[in-house]
Amino acid sequence: MTRRRKPHPQHPKLVYTLMDELTASTTQPMPERNRTHQLRRMADALHELMHAPAPSTTAWRVVSDAVNLLETLVQHGEAPVRDVATGKVIASHWRDCDGDPMEIADTSGLLQDAVIAMGKAGERLFNGHPLRLDGPGIAAVRAVLEDYRTALNTLPARTMVRCHRATEKRIRQILAALTTCPMGCMWWRCEGISGMKAIDLFAGAGGFSTGATMAGCTVVWAANHWPAAVAVHADNHPATTHVCQDLQQADWRDVPAHDLLMASPACQGHSRAKGKERPHHDALRSTAWAVVSAAECHRPSVALVENVPEFAAWQLYPAWCAAMHALGYALAPMILDAADHGVAQHRRRLFVVATRSKHPIALDLQPQPHVGSGQIIEFDAGRWQPVHKPGRAAATLARVAHGRACHGSRFVTAYYGNEPGGRSLGRPLGTITTRDRWAVVDGDRMRMLSVPECRRAMGFPDSYRLPDSAKDAMHMLGNAVVPMVARDVINAIRRAA
Repeated sequence: MTRRRKPHPQHPKLVYTLMDELTASTTQPMPERNRTHQLRRMADALHELMHAPAPSTTAWRVVSDAVNLLETLVQHGEAPVRDVATGKVIASHWRDCDGDPMEIADTSGLLQDAVIAMGKAGERLFNGHPLRLDGPGIAAVRAVLEDYRTALNTLPARTMVRCHRATEKRIRQILAALTTCPMGCMWWRCEGISGMKAIDLFAGAGGFSTGATMAGCTVVWAANHWPAAVAVHADNHPATTHVCQDLQQADWRDVPAHDLLMASPACQGHSRAKGKERPHHDALRSTAWAVVSAAECHRPSVALVENVPEFAAWQLYPAWCAAMHALGYALAPMILDAADHGVAQHRRRLFVVATRSKHPIALDLQPQPHVGSGQIIEFDAGRWQPVHKPGRAAATLARVAHGRACHGSRFVTAYYGNEPGGRSLGRPLGTITTRDRWAVVDGDRMRMLSVPECRRAMGFPDSYRLPDSAKDAMHMLGNAVVPMVARDVINAIRRAA
């Protein structure tokens, strides 16, 4: 009997369309689940701004959004009330769920104080200082958020959706005018100075997390479905919160606030190495939709997705891009070779940089000198065997002969694939895969590359701990993101912002 998978609940919307407005209730407040989710995010963000040693820009943005929405409610209702001295709108009237008039006002000036406090906090970040709210600012923001809570629980859903949409339009117009910030995202520019909080989806052995840490990020959460991979990641990144689960079933509300989302969805359904198309390949390809779900819930400033180049040929890749665009992200896909980032391996991978900006970001990634495979091989270690041992495959002997003719007595060669045989030790290796692929030849002896050598070829430090099982270790390394590439991309995003 086949067990049916429990359907994944839809996450509450945070960005609304005209259709959402037209179909929202005029006599009932927002659904309780939406209200609970919004108020929880708001409370968590305010707590982080007040108490965290290094609050994230996501927390600043969540609170700013609530303050901006209340400003819309004050200024854009019926029968506006203006301050006699300044002429500014300080109150307006709406209808509650029962149809009775309801005034939303800023007669005390606390809303304006909150707007100024959040603006100053953002400006401090922009200038490279820690994000902090002062005492009066905290009091003003708290009062405004309490008014927001009242409005959310009292006003009809259509009114709230209409105000959400009006606020989004107003903020987009403001950001479009920030010509000094090419990405239109001041909070990302700020994070480039003070440090970012990141999460790692499909974390595997931890290449993305290691690269992000090299770039100065704090990886606060990581997840994978394979317990062995989660154990390895936790062993090397003990300060990170770890979850072992199918991310297509994740409740993203349980994930902490973050500025950078990193994801390396399953590549096996896209890669040319997958062989014949099989039914489970569709399931592997669909893991990419977890990125959309996570981004919809949290709206991080940047999402960074890694996969094989064939990911862009996926039948649903245009739909995946359209979903990210609908969430407000501009996408900048690029194919990068790990050998151009200082590791001893050619490894071409697609990186999609998604930014909450008007236009795709342009990165300046200068190629580094290539590192030859000879720099990661230990000729005095390993289990060597004679080249002409009994039972050696004829194809292997042919590759060795070809390598000797081209490169002399010392070289590397592939055991399978399209490698004709033989590669100079002055060149990077070909791609490290999930199975032993590369052998080193030294005169009349040869052996497969060891796990420590493949770890170096992937760019992990020698101190990085891997499973005792060589099979599991190679599987994790073959699926990993090269840390140096992740580091360089994140640093380039920081510079471009």
